[in-house]
Amino acid sequence: MGGEPNVGTATVMFTDLVGSTEIRSRVGEDAAETLRVVHDEVLGEAIAANGGQVVKHLGDGLMATFPSAAGAVAAAVAMQQELDLRNR
Repeated sequence: MGGEPNVGTATVMFTDLVGSTEIRSRVGEDAAETLRVVHDEVLGEAIAANGGQVVKHLGDGLMATFPSAAGAVAAAVAMQQELDLRNR
């Protein structure tokens, strides 16, 4: 039905908040949910700043897509740096 198929590189990223169950039991549901929201905001900002798009939330993680592997790697580095800074 006309047109070329969309062919190219797409990169899919999955994230996970490591230890989220332990965090919830240690700090309580409300505080853990606040931390998760901030965590997701940091990740979302890094994803968007590097050309990606959040596809869906996965409880304590995200699924995102990028038009290039370089964008995904740059987003991952930005995520790690910002979360490390906030955790200090």
